[in-house]
Amino acid sequence: FSVSALMASPLAKGLFHRAIGSSGGDFGPISDNSEAGDFFQTLDAAEKTGAAMMAGIGAGTADEMRALSAEAILQAKAPAFTQARRGFLDTTYPIFDGHVFPVEPAKAFEERKYNDVPLITGSNAQESAISPFNGDTATYLEDSRALFGPLFERYCAIYPAGSDGLTMHSSMAAHSDRLFSYQNWTWARLQAGHGKNPVFYYHFAHHPPVPRMRYAEQGINADVGAFHSAEIPYTFRNLAVRDWPWSEADRQLSAVMSGYWLQFARTGNPNGGGRAQWDPFTTAYRAQMLFQDNAVQRIAPESAKFAFWDEFYAWFRNQ
Repeated sequence: FSVSALMASPLAKGLFHRAIGSSGGDFGPISDNSEAGDFFQTLDAAEKTGAAMMAGIGAGTADEMRALSAEAILQAKAPAFTQARRGFLDTTYPIFDGHVFPVEPAKAFEERKYNDVPLITGSNAQESAISPFNGDTATYLEDSRALFGPLFERYCAIYPAGSDGLTMHSSMAAHSDRLFSYQNWTWARLQAGHGKNPVFYYHFAHHPPVPRMRYAEQGINADVGAFHSAEIPYTFRNLAVRDWPWSEADRQLSAVMSGYWLQFARTGNPNGGGRAQWDPFTTAYRAQMLFQDNAVQRIAPESAKFAFWDEFYAWFRNQ
């Protein structure tokens, strides 16, 4: 999210010359709440959210807040990660104040009023494995009906409710798509359609060898797959940061990915060093590098889910 924000904000002009944005971006509309974290909350609404939080811990002014200990602030009531309702992440994502973002980032890209630099962006195959969710069918349907309006039935066809177990998985998938995968897909299209510099698009689908029921990333006794942030030890060539049973295949994939990232940082182009050719993503040629057992370029597949989010955001902005 932060990298797309830097590209969209005029305050960051000239501060960087390449950008790598993984798993998420700031391309949602503006509203009075942040929805699942994909909307920009207005300054007025964010101030009300902050005031309510202050009242909850007995502070009435900024000076009183500053006088509190970190422990006291951490006692403030926050929505549970497993009860993700509309706006549960309010104030934790960028606020639209008209200063950092004179216009919403999607519009800044469309009007070519952004920091146009070479870009790598992409997401992971199982972002939803550690995504927030609402597992209560009644409130899931209540929130969905209120948000999606005439698109409610289409939303439920893609992310259905039923048993609370099905609802939980649909909620996780919807949060994952709208927060991560769709945002990076949108970012790639915006850069390809409006920028002068190339964008290189990827999909990470390799399953790291995460020991079951051992780390915070894994809340269930199952293979969490290519979960959110799973690519980071590979791209930094630092598998040792986790004491997992890494294989030679993991080390080879890490060498390839970090090689692309380093070459891109040096030159603005990830190619070179004997690695597989990675073509830029364009509006006519949706090149995507798939990182799975190895690195293989493909055409990014069409997604009915992404088409839905395109339609929803357009509808919401035009209300």
